[in-house]
Amino acid sequence: MPRNEACPKYLIESEFDATVWSSTGVVTRGGSTTSLESGLGIAMDTTAFLNGHGCSETLGGSLQRVSTAAGGAAYGAWTVGIDTDDRVYIENDTIAFSVRAAPGNTQIGFPVGSPTGSINTGGTIWRATAPSDWIRGTFIAEALSIAVPPPGYGTLLVPGYAGQVQDVPIYLRFYTSADLDGQSDENTIQWAEGDEHGVNTIHWGRNDEGHCFVSYPAAVADISAWPDTDFRDRLGFTGDETPVGVLSNNFYVLTAEYPMPGVLAPYRPFNSVLFNTEDVTPAVDQTDGGYSTNYVATFHNWLFSGYLDGPTDFYGPPGRDNHQHWGRRCLPYLGTGRRVAVYQDVGDSRRASEREDYGLLYTHEMDGYRGRVVGRMNLGNVTSYTVTWNNAGNLRMRAPLSFTVRETLL
Repeated sequence: MPRNEACPKYLIESEFDATVWSSTGVVTRGGSTTSLESGLGIAMDTTAFLNGHGCSETLGGSLQRVSTAAGGAAYGAWTVGIDTDDRVYIENDTIAFSVRAAPGNTQIGFPVGSPTGSINTGGTIWRATAPSDWIRGTFIAEALSIAVPPPGYGTLLVPGYAGQVQDVPIYLRFYTSADLDGQSDENTIQWAEGDEHGVNTIHWGRNDEGHCFVSYPAAVADISAWPDTDFRDRLGFTGDETPVGVLSNNFYVLTAEYPMPGVLAPYRPFNSVLFNTEDVTPAVDQTDGGYSTNYVATFHNWLFSGYLDGPTDFYGPPGRDNHQHWGRRCLPYLGTGRRVAVYQDVGDSRRASEREDYGLLYTHEMDGYRGRVVGRMNLGNVTSYTVTWNNAGNLRMRAPLSFTVRETLL
């Protein structure tokens, strides 16, 4: 999908070590305490721990649930995804239909006005493709109107709930999908809360500013206590936050006061992103003029350069100072060899690739210079990190930040 913004904001996420909270009660709502599962490990990044890069009930899952309740098998099977042109599509294997968005739900690319009709793509398969690009970033998932014309069965409103989700790919992707980001459902706090309260509509995530949030329907009680304050602090909450009702209080969103430790979301974009390849093959000359080699590995490295926001920075909204957050609450989780995810475009959580087709797992926008780079942090032999203000008069506006990530799959 062509990006309207040439230099989008980036975000860094550390791995999330949940082992210390295995079988531990972490969140209390209405007298019921959610405990994390036993045997938890180290999630590849904070989003993986919060929601598994997906939803418990996706847009497609919600559509299937609502349509089955309304018309049973007559409505067929629904699929929602992102096509090779990076547009959202809705597909049915039985009936024709049309799609129209609610006023607040144009994020996925379907319009509010004239409905988008489905097209027969072969046999009994009908597909409606969003005429506009989907919008990146955290958003509120309101209803879509799915109309089935005569001799159909009426109009479906999906999702049958409203909620805040991290971004469009996470909204459409089931978090136990059989791919590189798929994982056991028990490894996320989103699953643990949903299992405790018997719902699939509690959404945990990280917003575009690096703050943890949890969205939940009005039928679910507010968080009344954090039994483990270390866990609360690890997510950036203080315990004094107040949930905000949205859409006539149909659902509520609780957002952490502070950015998550291990998460950095500067307001300025990267000023340099370089990709290089390192071949490790020791070689020894031989007396006959030849040589012997021992191939070890080939590594792919990403070199990122940007800025930390300072206390006097006028670029962006007030309160963007993050230079001490970087040193105090990020670097302890980002040492050399630790796993890290770099979101080159903060509103798109898919993996970066220079050749894989667009979909729910990958984006090949700008040949891999957008999307999420997964790897391990390489700070070299750095034992200290000094913030140096590079503007005139040391006004503490911005400080250079550079680091290298060695690419891995997991």
